[in-house]
Amino acid sequence: MSKTFFCNQKFLIFAIGIATSPMNHNRSVLLLLIFLLASAFVDAQNKTNPALPWQKMYEDWLDVEDVDNELSQQQYEFLQDLYNNKIDINHASREDLEQLPFLSAQQVEDIEEYIYRYGEMKSAGELQMIASIDAVTRRLLLQFVTFRFAPGNVRPAKDSLYQERKGLAKLFSHTRQELIVSGKIPTYKRRGDELSADKGGYLGYQWKHSFRYTLTASNRLKLSFAGAQDSGEPFFCDGNGKGYDYYSGYILYKVPRKPLDKAFHGPRLCEVVVGRYRLRAGMGLVINGNSGYGKASMLQSLGRGYTTITGHSSRSEANYLQGAAATVRLFEHKLTNVDLTAFASWRKIDATLDTLESGKAVIATILRTGYHRTRSEMNRRNDANQWVAGGNLNWRWQRWHAGLTGLYTQFDKNLQPKGNQRYKQWSPRGQSFWNLSVDYGYTSSVVNFSGETATGDCGAVATINSLSLQPSSSLSVVALERFYSYKFYSLYGSSFSAGGSVQNESGVYLGAVWRPLRGFTVEGYGDVAYFSWAKYLISHASHYYETMLNLRYEHNDWTFSARYRWKDRQQDGESNRDGTKPLVWQSEQRMRVFAEYSREVWNTRLQLDGALCSKGDKHNHGWMATAQGGWRCKHVALWAGFSYFNTSDYLSRLYAYERGMLYSMSIPMSYGEGIRYSFLFSTSLGSHLTLNGKVSTADYFDRNHISSGMQQIDASSQTDVELQLRVRL
Repeated sequence: MSKTFFCNQKFLIFAIGIATSPMNHNRSVLLLLIFLLASAFVDAQNKTNPALPWQKMYEDWLDVEDVDNELSQQQYEFLQDLYNNKIDINHASREDLEQLPFLSAQQVEDIEEYIYRYGEMKSAGELQMIASIDAVTRRLLLQFVTFRFAPGNVRPAKDSLYQERKGLAKLFSHTRQELIVSGKIPTYKRRGDELSADKGGYLGYQWKHSFRYTLTASNRLKLSFAGAQDSGEPFFCDGNGKGYDYYSGYILYKVPRKPLDKAFHGPRLCEVVVGRYRLRAGMGLVINGNSGYGKASMLQSLGRGYTTITGHSSRSEANYLQGAAATVRLFEHKLTNVDLTAFASWRKIDATLDTLESGKAVIATILRTGYHRTRSEMNRRNDANQWVAGGNLNWRWQRWHAGLTGLYTQFDKNLQPKGNQRYKQWSPRGQSFWNLSVDYGYTSSVVNFSGETATGDCGAVATINSLSLQPSSSLSVVALERFYSYKFYSLYGSSFSAGGSVQNESGVYLGAVWRPLRGFTVEGYGDVAYFSWAKYLISHASHYYETMLNLRYEHNDWTFSARYRWKDRQQDGESNRDGTKPLVWQSEQRMRVFAEYSREVWNTRLQLDGALCSKGDKHNHGWMATAQGGWRCKHVALWAGFSYFNTSDYLSRLYAYERGMLYSMSIPMSYGEGIRYSFLFSTSLGSHLTLNGKVSTADYFDRNHISSGMQQIDASSQTDVELQLRVRL
């Protein structure tokens, strides 16, 4: 074992001692900063040259994104799966590449066309030949793809791949298995932990733990099974005799794609999944369980629509289907194909029930938190049943595509939202619902047009349409228009919106990315929206405006960025004497600047965030300074972060990305005055085992308790310890 490895272990023991030993705040922060600086001066010329983790690169890609539109936990976990099971770019289908949210429709088209015209890519360097893929996107893409090819062959390599993978023996000739066990140990107790269950306290202990097992065979067969237990939930007791509060699993099989010069005889299966899964069709107006559209991510991906099925092994207990789904290719000839995707689902859901005067039970609220910590939460568990069935018929001809999507949903009880608030007047009500949509589009290396128009039993219409132009590799522009009637609803719909739902909104979005000089990028967008009906905290029709400008410069190992975002929306103000609430403007101005220096094995980053917020005559402000750094070699990776924040109130709260465990995204929220610091390590224990650990602390200077209700902590600081063991075979 090398001297460097022993040195790394000493650093690791020293850091753990810092995080766990009792000491005052100033001394703790000082030692962490010393460690951060020390790690920065470790020998950066280490020969191992490991790649930067994809999370760091994805953070760079999302840097223009506000936290309200951040990558969801489900999509984060999905990308972690793709990173562990990389896509073979030479034999990937269009649908495989479209799963990567940072690729635009033009970039997917250009990759497919390049391989079709010039044959398989022999190395990552060939990606530089595709003009539409910039350096940032190229570095991120390389984290998720491999380059498998047959020497001496150009296009026939696809034939060899197809012939090579026949039979179960070949299917299981290349298998990968992974088991991840995670645990989170808080060093404090919440009010719910201290109270008895009879007084509304939590039924279980405060530890949080989970496991995830995945088996992949030849990148065609995937089996995944996961279990998760939140803090406070009972384990093998108090109504939970199955151990973990939540289990999820699926089996997914992809049939290898036949080469284009093979004759097509009748329908053939392309993909099938059994278990829990998520599905997206078109631009998401009818069903979208995979990802949302943020303002900046729309700017990056240039508004494409597609149909895809993914397995669900996330710890999230919402937005998934349970049953089976399959895609069948009905017709294929040269550049024309027709695919049919059918799906069916039955699952129990958490719900708050209400009893009518007739004694009949109805669903007042569908719950999606997944928490079962108290007796009342346990009583609402699996209180209703939901059936879902539907399909998507997709047609592609050269650069044109069109699709038809249908969805039918039924509950075992009537859905009848509780309350008579005006904004709930057009919420879905009844026992069965249906939606139907048509999606359409055209894709080329310069122009991309996509859209979807939907309706349903509500009798209203929703439509979204986007047009993007990429006249050169240095300039791309996207325009998007949407109209969602206030009467329209879709229980599984999710698409681009300013108001958070596909209902009661009309607006226009315009964005552009310009790279005038090498290494220099200018990004910006503007969005205007109008809500014609009342919304939550808004009792009348209202307006919404938002704009963002981001400047970024990269030179050698340095990256500099400055972002400004302004958002203006109308909300209810103080009540008048007659009880009415006039609308007032709520304004948010948020700024971020950072400088980062990265080498092959380590990086450091200094960041400053600011916020100026107002609502009516009230004005608030806040700022946060953040320092982060990381170092990694063959066996050990270390990361540390420190931030100081000072905000007037919750409205001026601030966020900063923080490195977390595998399959876990961490973007803590900070408001008030205080500091937050964290330390993360990862070490390889042989060729098959990896141990990850993290210690994070938040200290507040302006309060003697944290949070409220059953989550309240009667202290001014909280420290969490996380451990994770990863086994790969």
